[in-house]
Amino acid sequence: MLERFKEFEVLNVESVREKLKEKIKEFKRKLKRTLKTENPYFENEKKLKKFKEKVKKEDFYLETLIEGVEGYKELSLKDINYWQKEIKKFEKKSLKSKNPTLDKKLKRGISLSLKVLQNQWEKNLKDAYENWKRQREKELTEEFVKKTKEWLKTREEFYKTIKCLSFGGELFSLDEGELNKNDINEVKKWAEFISNNKNIKKLVEMLGRIKRARKNKKQELVNVTKEIIVTKKKSIFKNELDGIKLDSDLANVLPQELMLLDSEEEILFYKKYIERSLSCFESIANKEVLEKEINYKEEKELKNVEKDEKQGPIILCVDTSGSMSGEPEYIAKAITLYIASIAKKEKRDCFLINFSTSITTFELSGKKGVKELINFLKLSFYGGTDVAPALNYATKLMKDKYKKADLLVISDFVMNNLDSNTVNNIKEARKNKNRFYSLVIGNYGRSNLEYFDKIWIFNSVYGDIEVFDEFDKIF
Repeated sequence: MLERFKEFEVLNVESVREKLKEKIKEFKRKLKRTLKTENPYFENEKKLKKFKEKVKKEDFYLETLIEGVEGYKELSLKDINYWQKEIKKFEKKSLKSKNPTLDKKLKRGISLSLKVLQNQWEKNLKDAYENWKRQREKELTEEFVKKTKEWLKTREEFYKTIKCLSFGGELFSLDEGELNKNDINEVKKWAEFISNNKNIKKLVEMLGRIKRARKNKKQELVNVTKEIIVTKKKSIFKNELDGIKLDSDLANVLPQELMLLDSEEEILFYKKYIERSLSCFESIANKEVLEKEINYKEEKELKNVEKDEKQGPIILCVDTSGSMSGEPEYIAKAITLYIASIAKKEKRDCFLINFSTSITTFELSGKKGVKELINFLKLSFYGGTDVAPALNYATKLMKDKYKKADLLVISDFVMNNLDSNTVNNIKEARKNKNRFYSLVIGNYGRSNLEYFDKIWIFNSVYGDIEVFDEFDKIF
């Protein structure tokens, strides 16, 4: 059945393709149940079953044939007239018979008719059911295909819009059942806002640099290959004389030295022998050379290794106060959508905190939080500004699930200075490899920026973007 939907490009997205397969599987299960419960021939099947049991028991009475023909008549077939004539024929014969129940000829005739009727009934009932089933299956399938294509069209439209965006990727799970057309249109609106605004595009590309690989040094047992050089003595060429040497080698001593043993100077021979100064033949076989042999050995050794840690989660704090209404509101919503796309694409946990004088929170992980994000994109900004509750909530998260997180505050930073408790919480969180970033929208306020590792200042009117890694460089 997948072939019925092959025109949809969105099926290139695995999650949508798998969801479609689930829908088809579920439809087939429901179809089977529906065909069973809606079967218009169910009662007739029961009558046929009862009739077959009587025929099997050789209940060859005329009443059995009459009962069978009544059941068969429900199929509204043309040959019913034949069977009604058969009944009349047997009724006449039974009137002439003195004992109808024992009349063998009559009984044999009814028996044959019952069996023929059974075969005809079975065949025609099966054909009638199959025709109905085929027609009903076609109707239900067409209905399912129509509804499913509507479901796919919505996602196709969304998919093509997202595909054209500068940052690309699949923002949300396009198989999300709870997203209706209005929800998806809301996401499309902000996605297109990013795509069509060159200043916003430039800003989101710079914000994309938030992602980084953290380097972590550890000692690990690693396999190392060591080179071992072995020096060996090796004899070359055997049984060839190569001069005279002084030694105590009696097997190769020169004849003149042996002659000392038969003279008065015998003592001199023994003296030379002890001092290894007898003149002896030297064969090349006894000559040795040094040869180096290189071997390799695998060993485990403790070494310092530098590893890239998994990218940390993202915490997004968005100012929803009244001073952010208008252009800053549009930017805040667009950036929220973009950060959500980064988190989704990189499979990073994402937590969003909206703040004004109080906070609202939701977790955007997997499918969870999609509706809440869309509700955020729909909301209007109002109220005063107090970022401290958002930062305190975020630093608590950083002690548990959201360790080594990237936090981004989006605000016009028109607010009061942070209290000492909040400042200390930020300092402690930074010690544990959590990073703090800020996006200042407009040139209105710059309070509390000294507590952030990197600052982006975006002037939406002129499209200017300033980036600072140190607070002192702002002034």
